[in-house]
Amino acid sequence: MSDVYQSAKALHEAEPSASSVAIGKQLLQQYPGTPSNEMFSALSFAGFTAEQSQNAVSELYDTAVTVDVNAKGSEYQNQLWLDTGFLVETGAQLTIKYLGGQWTANPATGMVDANGNSAYIAKPGYSLPGANEGALIGRIGESGAPFLVGNSYSGQASATGNLCLIINDDIPPRYGDGFVDNEGSVLVQINEGKTA
Repeated sequence: MSDVYQSAKALHEAEPSASSVAIGKQLLQQYPGTPSNEMFSALSFAGFTAEQSQNAVSELYDTAVTVDVNAKGSEYQNQLWLDTGFLVETGAQLTIKYLGGQWTANPATGMVDANGNSAYIAKPGYSLPGANEGALIGRIGESGAPFLVGNSYSGQASATGNLCLIINDDIPPRYGDGFVDNEGSVLVQINEGKTA
């Protein structure tokens, strides 16, 4: 176990009324460069709730990340789901917000924002059946359950892993050309600990 964990626990026991932010600031003075996910774990180990630990991380770190999600998938990763590289911890408050751009899962139906096309509901075989075609979909890790992001999402993470994003289209192609004919991209901001 790292020294940061032991120090967090010792500081919290010595100053039980100190906030998670105050303890976090002391830890950063002792261990500069501590990653945000390690800070979260250390504060949780010290006895703070997940919400208190996440609030401290949000206060002490710039955890917002902006990502461009291509409708064709992630060419550089050679896969359809884009691994954003944004590590989410179980129980953390995750916020994803649409910033701009347009895309389509079907050029014949026009360009849409991250909410997708409400005139077409995804069928079985899509990233998330039952949600709008062309909507932004997320999952945590390689095997996490897909969830609807749309233009705005805020909820507690049910698992630990990297956030992955995708357009709601059929994988593999069952109803048309699948991802081959997709166009455009949407820009989103990802954050932990803040509400949408």
